[in-house]
Amino acid sequence: MADPRDLDAAAVIEQCVNGFIPVNVLPDVAIAAHRQLATPLTLRAVILACTPTEDDSRALLDYLADLPDGAWRSLGMPIPYQDFRETTLAALRRSIAWRTVCV
Repeated sequence: MADPRDLDAAAVIEQCVNGFIPVNVLPDVAIAAHRQLATPLTLRAVILACTPTEDDSRALLDYLADLPDGAWRSLGMPIPYQDFRETTLAALRRSIAWRTVCV
C-alpha cells in the first residue's frame, strides 16, 4: 500500500467517497479535501491526519476549532458531539504542549 503521506486532496476525496477513511495523510492535504468536500469521512481524515510537527498540530487545532457545530454533529458519534469535539481539541492541545516542553 502506498504511503498515505503521498496522497493529494483528490485521492483523499476518492477514498472517502468509496467509504474509506485515509489515516496519516498530511494535515494540509486532509484540510484541503474537507474544504472541497465537507463530509463526515473527510472530516475524519482531518482528525486522523498525521502531525509530524508542532505546526501541523496547530494547523489541525485551528481548523477543527473553527468548524461549525454542524460539522461535528455530522460525525454521528455515540457520545454528544460537543464532548467528542472538546476531547479531540484537548488532545491536540496536549500534543502541542508536550512538544513545546520536551524540545
